[in-house]
Amino acid sequence: MRSSTQNLCRATQFVSRLKIFNTEILLLQLPYISIKVNNNFIITAPGFGPLKITATIPAALYDYVIPGSTIFSAETDFGRFLMQLVELDGFSWIYSVFDIEKDVALFIASPAGLLVGHIVLNGNFEHSIKGIGNIVFTENEFGIFCFPGLNSTTFLGKNKRYAAIDICYPVEFTLRILSSFPVFDAFAGDIMHAKTSFIPVQRAYANALIMEQLHHLIHSPFSPAVRSFHLNIIRNLLPAILTEASSTNPRRDTFRLQQLEIIYAAKEFIDAHLSEHFSILEIARKVGINKQDLKKGFKKIFGKGLFEYLLTERLTIARINLEETFKPVKDIARKAGYKSSGNFSTAFKKKFGRSPLAWRQNYKTKKNHSL
Repeated sequence: MRSSTQNLCRATQFVSRLKIFNTEILLLQLPYISIKVNNNFIITAPGFGPLKITATIPAALYDYVIPGSTIFSAETDFGRFLMQLVELDGFSWIYSVFDIEKDVALFIASPAGLLVGHIVLNGNFEHSIKGIGNIVFTENEFGIFCFPGLNSTTFLGKNKRYAAIDICYPVEFTLRILSSFPVFDAFAGDIMHAKTSFIPVQRAYANALIMEQLHHLIHSPFSPAVRSFHLNIIRNLLPAILTEASSTNPRRDTFRLQQLEIIYAAKEFIDAHLSEHFSILEIARKVGINKQDLKKGFKKIFGKGLFEYLLTERLTIARINLEETFKPVKDIARKAGYKSSGNFSTAFKKKFGRSPLAWRQNYKTKKNHSL
């Protein structure tokens, strides 16, 4: 078991041709190959002929690209897909997007051991998995699987776009995290005995915190310089998912990825227009969301309301200007969106405990003494 699962979801080298379900398929040889691992990973669409997979990004899916990832994709009779692999010190994850034009059944197999967290971001994934049976995952739903060897079929309906993330964890790390969740002792036992298994037994959905972490994961370019950023997210996601899965009263208190991205767009708009005045309704209209959904979502994700966030950011920028420039207070107040220097001074003192002039004087005095 250990030898087949320690290096889970490593980039794999494909053989040249196989016959599955009497359908001849052309398999991909990934441009990045692990020398230590030689696992076979197979994907095909019976009835649609060979999948000619390349590293070319389909034009319709360009917005989903994660710079720095290993890309493999295909333009086919049933549509197109883009799969992106990122490897991180024994951990790895695959971000898959399918743009489907015709009903298709994708056959996926691997003789290698897999320990994987599967999280659906868009669409409903219908899986038929050997050793488990038929499972339907709806948007934001997740499951954690142990596969000594994988044989599954995924059914995707026409005229829809699907997206999912599959995170692959090392056995030792997973068992260590599972030790804090006695409710999943049986699953841990299945891992150690190389048995096909999954959790949870009831429907479980990614909450707002999990969705926020996934948002950062798929919108952050990957490179060796920032690998710790991605690795921390991957490590922290497993206990967060297990906590949600162990809840005795599971709730679908979450956001769709599209809603999450709209709320982040609202934050970016505010950050770019800190000195300007916009009502919540105006901001909501600019990013295409209901006013109440924006207010609720913004506070849930960022821990503070829109106006509280705006005030904090304006005053923080004003504090930096007081410390690092000699601009008049009235100019700094105007740049922070205050028409009245008096109102600015009142707000600044309430936030930082000193008036703007007193703050500047105190900061520059400390700075001179440190020289």
